[in-house]
Amino acid sequence: MKNFISGDYYATLRVEKSAHQDEIKRAYRKAVLNCHPDHHPDDKEAEEEFKRVSEAWGILGDAERRRHYDLVSELIGPGKHADDAVNGFIEAFGKIINEVRSDFEKNESKRKQTATKKTPKRKRKVAKKIDDEFMILKQGGMEFRVRRNHAS
Repeated sequence: MKNFISGDYYATLRVEKSAHQDEIKRAYRKAVLNCHPDHHPDDKEAEEEFKRVSEAWGILGDAERRRHYDLVSELIGPGKHADDAVNGFIEAFGKIINEVRSDFEKNESKRKQTATKKTPKRKRKVAKKIDDEFMILKQGGMEFRVRRNHAS
């Protein structure tokens, strides 16, 4: 399969882009009669026209290939390389990625500035059970071993 669109296949078959499949088939048959090598044995121009008509029919005669042709020709236009569409997509995608990265970096620097301004959390008391009789009480940087109060 070629990686470019060699021309406007609708113009080659002389049909509108909105033409139904039957119209395209009739236009192909009519065009082939006018340029078939059997009818014009020594005419190189007719031979080239026959090749263009056959190529157009190969694409527009198949519904799936026609759909792909229409999508690509909308993106890049007829007669241009498909590589142009890929490069355009990569360029546009790269711009989007750079914008997202820039926004992320701005937000990250704001977050870091905000994080340094926060006041430190208060140190709280932490009690940890050792066994039924004792527990450790931590406050600040100190630990206390405390006897548990048992209800009798």
